[in-house]
Amino acid sequence: MPQFINNPLITDVDIIKLPNVGGCDYAYAHFINNYISKANPSEADSSLILFMKDAERIKHFWKVPPYKIAFRNVTEIVEVGLRGKFICGSKFLCNASPYHDTGRLNGFILHDYERVSNRKKGILKKNGSDFNHYQYANISDFHKRALNWTYPNEKMTEVCYGGVFAVPASRILFLSNQPKEGRVLKLIEEHLTRSDITVEEHFIERTWADLLAQPLNGEEIALLHSMRNPIRPKFIHRLSGVKGALIGDISLTCPNTEVLFKQ
Repeated sequence: MPQFINNPLITDVDIIKLPNVGGCDYAYAHFINNYISKANPSEADSSLILFMKDAERIKHFWKVPPYKIAFRNVTEIVEVGLRGKFICGSKFLCNASPYHDTGRLNGFILHDYERVSNRKKGILKKNGSDFNHYQYANISDFHKRALNWTYPNEKMTEVCYGGVFAVPASRILFLSNQPKEGRVLKLIEEHLTRSDITVEEHFIERTWADLLAQPLNGEEIALLHSMRNPIRPKFIHRLSGVKGALIGDISLTCPNTEVLFKQ
């Protein structure tokens, strides 16, 4: 942070101290609502907001066949974001997609969680009522009970893993003026104030992309489905953290084991 502040290209820095609750998602939600209350619409039209946490950005932070997830660099994120698009900092490699079957994703649930940094410190993992105080059955239950909201597209939903993404500021202001989305942005902040490391954090991680991105149209959905694996498995479902991600046809998507689904 000191090196960032001392960069001569940086002309204005605000450091906002927050309580240690809700992980990075609480900080993001707080920033969004604070930004909405003060933003200048004309300035927002030419601004991009980059959300990034302090976790180490390793080359492949998931490496479980048949898929890997890697990070985009900041330059790539900004280049896409400046074209008016929501862009995730993580990307699936080869034949796995950031787009998920909505019905399967709605069944996502975690029963406990342990940060790697906490494990090294000997801090016990969170589970039980301390982790899922309101006994949400799954992410769909959380969306309905806590946010009164559901994924907009009942067929396909984008998920951004890793807590790094960018979105045009004008998109955030637009959503804030929509009755449903504006309410959800406020409720997300409210529901992340309970404690540090809760199941709500994992639900919100799987909510940002579909809340902030432009919705897919019918043509885009049909294109993504046409690239799916014609034989099983059609979805990633073996890890509790990834549920319902589409698997691509390897003959179409990674003939040279190159990156698939670049945004």
